[in-house]
Amino acid sequence: MKREEKKLWIWYKAVCFLEEPFIVLIDGNFLHRCVESRLDISTKINAIIGGGIKTKLPQCVFEELVALGEEVSGSRVAAKRFQRFNCNHSPALPANKCIDSILSQGKVYCVATQDIQLKRDLHRKYGIPIFSVHSGGNRILLDIPPKFVEIKKNEELHRFNGLMKSERRALAEAVKGTSTKRPHKKPKKGPNPMSIKKKKPKVKVLQTVERVKHIRHRSRKQKRLSKLKKAGKETESSKGEGESSTMDTN
Repeated sequence: MKREEKKLWIWYKAVCFLEEPFIVLIDGNFLHRCVESRLDISTKINAIIGGGIKTKLPQCVFEELVALGEEVSGSRVAAKRFQRFNCNHSPALPANKCIDSILSQGKVYCVATQDIQLKRDLHRKYGIPIFSVHSGGNRILLDIPPKFVEIKKNEELHRFNGLMKSERRALAEAVKGTSTKRPHKKPKKGPNPMSIKKKKPKVKVLQTVERVKHIRHRSRKQKRLSKLKKAGKETESSKGEGESSTMDTN
């Protein structure tokens, strides 16, 4: 038995004046769900409350399972293993009305059902222990009634009001998971100087540009001089040829 379930069961026993053996009235949809999930009802409920239960199936519930036919044949076979609870309804009532009628007679019983509306009505009218199969289908749970939740809230509120202001603040912070103090903002750091690429100086670029210009200018000058030299050689050769022709005529 878990700690929370133990507290809840002690509360149920005190409020509902429950005594052993604890009779549990089983609903058809609860039985069908247990058959599908392969849960042993008596073993699982005994593990929750610590033993001393008697599981009974109202006659109306059994007749309802028979009327449903082959759809719930496994549940109908399983129902035969449970002791009948003689509800004296003729003709048979639907399961929810049958259980409500049994409880209205004044005796206190536990109920095992999957019917959500029936659970709400039983909690509101009688406040009795109700068992249901977990949505995962792997275990049976003892339902927590709204009254128990309200009482627990009032107890916590009473304890909270008895605390000092500093203790209340600390408890509120622990519940919320947040602190009332403003978080200290760290100053923004600049970029890591080691990770920044150094800019290349523009002077070298200018120097290279000037150097290229100078080379181009020099190459132009050299071409001009070479042209002039060629032109001078051509003129000298033409003069020499002219002088040689005049001497031949003489």
